[in-house]
Formats: sequence, C-alpha cells, structure tokens
Amino acid sequence: MYHAIFHIDEEEKWPLLLGNVKNLMADNMAVKIEVLANAATVLVISLESLSIK
Repeated sequence: MYHAIFHIDEEEKWPLLLGNVKNLMADNMAVKIEVLANAATVLVISLESLSIK
C-alpha cells in the first residue's frame, strides 16, 4: 500500500489538489491519501463540504 500526502496552503489551488487526488485514485492501486491544509485553506475546509466523485 502506498501513502500519499498532499499539502495545500493557497485557497485557489484546491481544484489542482483535488484533480491530483482524483488522478491518483483512478490508478486503482491501494493508496492511503491524506490532505494537509494550512493557512486560509483550513477556513475553506471548515466552511464548505468537499466531496470527491
């Protein structure tokens, strides 16, 4: 199993980060994905519900 950590600290980069997560998930390999958010992006997570489909 692989373990991937994605870091984000700029609010406008969410689409890029989520695209990267979707691409990794599409590879159909066993992977544990974590997102590390700091600065203004933490506020975005607490105010919005994020979903990956």
